[in-house]
Amino acid sequence: MDVSRRCFLASRLFCLAVAAFPAFVAASAPDSSTYDRAVVRVVAQSAAGEILGTGSGFFVDDRHLVTNQHVVANANLPPSPPISIVLADGRDWLPVTVRWTDEELDLAVLEAPPDQDRSSLPLRIAEPGRGVDVYAVGFPGSADRASGDILQSTLTDGILSKPPFFEARWGVPSTGLARVLQHTAAISPGSRGGPLLDACGNALGVNTSGGLSEVHDASGNVIGATAAQGIFFALDASEVALALDRLGVQYAEAGACGAEGQLPSGASATAPGASTRYLWLLGLLAGLAVVGALLLYRRSRRPGVDAPASRDPASSPESDAVSPGAARARSHSTVRGSGVRLTGRGDTPHLKVRIAELRRAAHGHSFGRLPDLVDHALAVEGLSRRHFRISMDRGRTFLEDLNSTNGTFVNGERLVPYRARQLRGGDEIAAGEGRWRVAGLE
Repeated sequence: MDVSRRCFLASRLFCLAVAAFPAFVAASAPDSSTYDRAVVRVVAQSAAGEILGTGSGFFVDDRHLVTNQHVVANANLPPSPPISIVLADGRDWLPVTVRWTDEELDLAVLEAPPDQDRSSLPLRIAEPGRGVDVYAVGFPGSADRASGDILQSTLTDGILSKPPFFEARWGVPSTGLARVLQHTAAISPGSRGGPLLDACGNALGVNTSGGLSEVHDASGNVIGATAAQGIFFALDASEVALALDRLGVQYAEAGACGAEGQLPSGASATAPGASTRYLWLLGLLAGLAVVGALLLYRRSRRPGVDAPASRDPASSPESDAVSPGAARARSHSTVRGSGVRLTGRGDTPHLKVRIAELRRAAHGHSFGRLPDLVDHALAVEGLSRRHFRISMDRGRTFLEDLNSTNGTFVNGERLVPYRARQLRGGDEIAAGEGRWRVAGLE
């Protein structure tokens, strides 16, 4: 197989591997079973039962759940509106009690009747690294209208754009600082208050808002704002943990999310997420492709592996031999002059390659049974289509087996394929049924 063919196949394999990686990356998202029964829809109602607003939330133990403060108490809601949650299993709306809210943190803690068959999400206090994969889960209203399914949560993915940082509490001056996460996992009205997850299904924080870009007029005055692309914020899980600690609410604390799953609580090292692993694997494949290309190039530079030297009928009259007798007669007629002379034994044809020709041939001269593949075709029983090659380097003559079926032997020793061996006068060569003796090298 020539170099171009091998390179083509290698490139195809590389492309197929790259195409398969998105499936691998998608498979690394948290299993829905880890969050489906913990993430709920939060509904604010009027006294008459009219829906006034919706959001998302998630359980941190069997009774308590967290959401945004603006989901359960804002200027558009009456004082102390009835709050219910809708579970993923489709049961009737379950009334809950607002136990605590903080407008500056935009955080609320709700309490629901106990249920033994309820799951909760552990809070990941260990600081995540920049660039790790994150996932937002919630119930955006636009998705409900599109699908008509109010029970199925929506999962969006992204990366952590910035490590946790302190920011004025949601842009309100003189209210202290809150620990905030910036990420690219899309959230929208209805999904706010839901969890921001790592790849192991741990809650990194509570999704709260999207970034805004100011809109200016021709004079530079701010006339409005529009949603910024790919900029979303979540209240860090450490802030949630502090609030729960003050309330005496028990919760599970998770460590870092490792490549093989959950590490012990308190672990500080964060493992790369799916996007990071994707880049690592692409880098590995690229490295392998480079190594393969170098090996193919090195092999192609060996004399005669893939690019047979041009034939010169005048200098190699035995190249079109069709029978041992005819080849032997023709080779006898060209023994004169300096060159590599191999004396055939019995019916084996004599061979000669002129030194000048070998020196000009970058890949040496190849010998075998098939004329289209070699410089010298020989009608010798047991010879492979491309059997061996004779080449010259720095005034020395070498013999090399071309991975033949029956092998090439020098003085009874079988040559390792593609490992050249220097020839000396008197050496005995065997290939198939052919037998030669090195009669001259100059």
